[in-house]
Amino acid sequence: MASVVLLLATVLASPPLPRDVLESPFGIVNPWPEVGAKGMGAVWCRCGGGATSLGDWPSIQPLAGVFRWEAADAEMRVYEEEGLVPCPILSYTPEWASRAPGSRDASARPPLSLRDYFRFCREIAARYAGRVWFWEIWNEPNIGFFEGTAADYADLLKAGALGVLAGNPKAYVVFGGMAGVDRLFLDLCYQHGVADYFDVMAAHPYQWGTTFNDGWFFDKLEMLRATMSAWADGPKPIWLNEVGWSTGDPGITEEIQARLLVQCFVSALSREDLGVERVFWYCVKDWGGPGHGVYADDGHKKPAWYAYQTMTRSLRGLKYLGRIQVGEPARAYVFGGAGDRAVVVVWSSDLEEHEISLPLGAEAVSAWDAMGNGLECGQYAAGRLTMVARPQPTYVEVPKSALRDVEQVKPLAVSLPDPARRPRGWLSLYPQPGCEMPWLWRGHTVSLSGRLVNVGDKAARGQIVTVLATDDGRELAKAQTPVAAEPLTDTRFAVNVSCPREAPEEATLTLRAELSSLRLPALKLHVLIGDGPTVNFLANSHLERSLYLQPDAESGCAESVRFGSRWVYRIPVPYACRVVVRMDVGAHQAGPWSVAWSQDGKEWRPLMSGKSDRQWHSAKVDDLKPGRLYLKCEGQDQQVGQVRVTFITATP
Repeated sequence: MASVVLLLATVLASPPLPRDVLESPFGIVNPWPEVGAKGMGAVWCRCGGGATSLGDWPSIQPLAGVFRWEAADAEMRVYEEEGLVPCPILSYTPEWASRAPGSRDASARPPLSLRDYFRFCREIAARYAGRVWFWEIWNEPNIGFFEGTAADYADLLKAGALGVLAGNPKAYVVFGGMAGVDRLFLDLCYQHGVADYFDVMAAHPYQWGTTFNDGWFFDKLEMLRATMSAWADGPKPIWLNEVGWSTGDPGITEEIQARLLVQCFVSALSREDLGVERVFWYCVKDWGGPGHGVYADDGHKKPAWYAYQTMTRSLRGLKYLGRIQVGEPARAYVFGGAGDRAVVVVWSSDLEEHEISLPLGAEAVSAWDAMGNGLECGQYAAGRLTMVARPQPTYVEVPKSALRDVEQVKPLAVSLPDPARRPRGWLSLYPQPGCEMPWLWRGHTVSLSGRLVNVGDKAARGQIVTVLATDDGRELAKAQTPVAAEPLTDTRFAVNVSCPREAPEEATLTLRAELSSLRLPALKLHVLIGDGPTVNFLANSHLERSLYLQPDAESGCAESVRFGSRWVYRIPVPYACRVVVRMDVGAHQAGPWSVAWSQDGKEWRPLMSGKSDRQWHSAKVDDLKPGRLYLKCEGQDQQVGQVRVTFITATP
């Protein structure tokens, strides 16, 4: 289930993690010290992030220069006593370090100084060196847990990764587990050069409802790996470090929660071809009522606790071998060990029972249900085991030598990068304020601000080479900007990009640092090109929520998507002009949707409409006055992914 390469990558650590730990895929989230996870069979635990002390920046460093380790040390001792390997989340921002101290979301704001975060990460990595091997940089940075842009998160990740490296050169960095699988946010992060600064990709592919939709689940995982591969970042392992269902949600009984837990874990571990290496259940204990925990509020163990324990006992020491096709809607996943023992995990993906037939060269040894209770194995005759696939998973132990017709997959050879090869600094280029992507103006020169951070021990001098090119590689413009950065400094610079009049609507802006003593990865930023300034943002992003979304939205949100029946965007109009509005918009199951515009928020005129799934649509509005442009989205399950508004006029 775990990559052998992972074991090899940690051989030089001192002391190394045991083989059974490295090969275990089973994790849990937030095992509070007073509850723990002993007896469940979990090996890895995700902690910190405001829920527990180990990794929680505000509780460890309540004041600048003041570190209080007592609670984190005590928590670390509990994990060691229970045999858990902690993977702490390094967040959130203390009041004293926040960009917005005193605000209601101060802890979700990026730190005012990245030096403060660097120092915190350095100190905690050094304190727990040899005891903590993986550090996660923030939690769900693509939604409201991080009130910053993708560029802000890229800077935070780089500062955190280099802080961890300074504290423990043998520790690894985990990308902040995304809410869902957010391809748009992740692509922006890669554009901002994060690939060389983390070692493990993490995501939280939650789903809702009483049945496990493995088709949707696999689509999400395949999209995640495809995005990584598109940025030549394919070999890194994927951790699903939050999955779960809440017994507080409609229809989710404790028994259904237990069933979904096993189905999700087993399905995830079947995707070794995508490099899925670990799965973490969220979480150990409910609080304030029914929830995601395997313990209820009153301390009793839910069926999910026993299902987790049975799963780990059943599959410990086994690796995924493949799948037996037994006909829809049944599932049969096969796991085997070094000897002749194999376990087939069987269930029905709907809520009915279905008779299935497993091709076997010998009778089954034994069978048991998700709670560990023994079952009849079924009827064996003529090389086939006939049994019933039920919604609750069944474990069937068989001789590995008896398996027939197993569809095997080729595991992806994932590996962890060598932390010692991490760059000793980074390069950043920022979109204009209020934008998620940089924009250029045809026939004009636009200035973009950048940052060069040098955490090495030598001065770095040279130049930043900027190249604007079309998707097919045709060079449109090139510039050079001299820079110099002393050791342990943060240097700001500006690049001036001249955009020719014949430029297309989109292009790539590449920044390459040619420096005397510092190797830094290049940036390849997607830029928007138009006939004037361009406001652009992702739906459900910090920019959308803080700048452009009117507060009375009747909508929900998912990864870089807003959906619902009605909401309004308010776009500042700086001067008299006409605008081009481009929106990635549609509705669920190609239902009807519409967008109207207004300048006063009262009198509305139609702008665009249709019956379609999400796709790009464009419309113009003439003769706008300075003030605001309101865009009202209405429809049944309307969805918006991105918004771009270009102001077209003479220079004001």
